[in-house]
Amino acid sequence: MMIEGLPTLATLRAIAVALLLLGALRAVHHFGSNQGLVAFIGMVSVAGLPLVLLLSRWPRVGLLTGFSAFVLAFSMLLLAPAK
Repeated sequence: MMIEGLPTLATLRAIAVALLLLGALRAVHHFGSNQGLVAFIGMVSVAGLPLVLLLSRWPRVGLLTGFSAFVLAFSMLLLAPAK
């Protein structure tokens, strides 16, 4: 059943891929080509583990935390000056 006004799963996946690529490009730009990809994978792993554990215990709190982290990370991505 599709709820009116909500994006489809394919749209959400496309947005997620675009944001991950943007984050990877930002990490490579900030840390350099040698360390950027490693730093990006490390940051995604460190951020993902608590979110997965939180989602398994308290799903609503996990979604709220994930959305808050998204807003904070996206604003920092746009506002932080590049080296």
